[in-house]
Amino acid sequence: MPPSSGNPVFYGWKLSVLMLFGNCMFQGGAIYLMNVFIQPFGELYGWNRGELGSAQGLGSFVGMAAAPLLASFAMRIGLRKTMLLGSLCGGFSLIMLARIPDLWLFTLNFCLLWAASQACGGVLGNALMSNWFVRHRGKAFGLANFGMSFGGVILPFAALFLTNTVGVQTACAILGAIALLVLVPGVWFLVRDTPEELGMRPDGDTAPDAAGEKTDMAAPNAGEPNPTVSELLRNLLIYRVGFAFTFGILVGAGAVAQLKPRISDLGYNDATAMAFLCLTALCAACSKYGWGWLADRLSPIRAARMLFVTGAVAMALAFLPQNIVTVALFAALSGLAMGSWTLFPAVLADIFGRAHFIAVYRVASVFVFFKSFGYIIMGKSHELTGTYDGAYLVFCALFAAAFFLIPREGTKYRRSPAALAESAVEPPAGKPAASA
Repeated sequence: MPPSSGNPVFYGWKLSVLMLFGNCMFQGGAIYLMNVFIQPFGELYGWNRGELGSAQGLGSFVGMAAAPLLASFAMRIGLRKTMLLGSLCGGFSLIMLARIPDLWLFTLNFCLLWAASQACGGVLGNALMSNWFVRHRGKAFGLANFGMSFGGVILPFAALFLTNTVGVQTACAILGAIALLVLVPGVWFLVRDTPEELGMRPDGDTAPDAAGEKTDMAAPNAGEPNPTVSELLRNLLIYRVGFAFTFGILVGAGAVAQLKPRISDLGYNDATAMAFLCLTALCAACSKYGWGWLADRLSPIRAARMLFVTGAVAMALAFLPQNIVTVALFAALSGLAMGSWTLFPAVLADIFGRAHFIAVYRVASVFVFFKSFGYIIMGKSHELTGTYDGAYLVFCALFAAAFFLIPREGTKYRRSPAALAESAVEPPAGKPAASA
């Protein structure tokens, strides 16, 4: 049944908060927890930073391969059931994270954690937000993806406290149990694929309005069959958007993956280094919503260009003399530059439209596979040179490339008659296919 009309909170915001928690535990866990666990794992199992960096990279790469598969799966059985499976897998992976002494099995488990982050949050969380919001889409994406960086604010200190108190294995078990206890019932009882299932409209609107009509189902291509994979792969727009945000996401993930060890190498103690890491995570968390708000106020593409400039400046700060001021600025601006996860779906929805969002996102998410190289670049830079300077130089160049790759303002994807003729009829975004 739909919520009471007297309820001032639109139901979609409750789903956004649930996705915030999923991103916090799974994506935030995969990115930030290793800053705490990388040294205990090395002591426990004898792994060095290069090996763990490669494990993170390979785990992320294989795990990200699940994003388009999960999107296709969700188009068949629905978002809710797919998210339930993801929450179960993610909780189990966190519990097992510190209990696997074999590096390859550890990497496989890390793949499972990353795959779960795309199911309960990630790509499917963004698809859910695209279904429930139009006029407030940027803020909804921002709130949901806020969880990824919010995890960096609370998880490192929580994990450090638990590790010092009860040991790393019990710490991971506690974190996994919390994820299971919140997300499994939350997904089952709250998630509905579209507002129409509850007799509502996107944004809680009671009727179509002029603002909504500009970007809702009346947008170009609405009512048409979903574009096929081959159709999208023949279009330059998907490559420009895909690689631009892949570069942004790659740098954000890579720079943060070993931020705490890098700051420790500068001579700061563990508590201070962890405080800088949390500053980065706090700025990243705020920027997730901030970039989404800016995308709603200006435009997603204009906000993206501003993001990429911010990222290039942040990486350049690593080459200045390092003191408390430059390290703090580097940590803060690195966090502010981690808004790609918010603006990526916002730009895709702006260019391709709400009606086909999940069909487009399952193809665009393939490009994010390359983000895994961020972990490898950081790990190998330290392993080969003893510093991270080489990695930061590459990251500056990638942000510059992203700035020039992003399409110009007002770009819209318009399909040719030939493309429409070859389109296979697929279920609407986020809805299961009808049985034969």
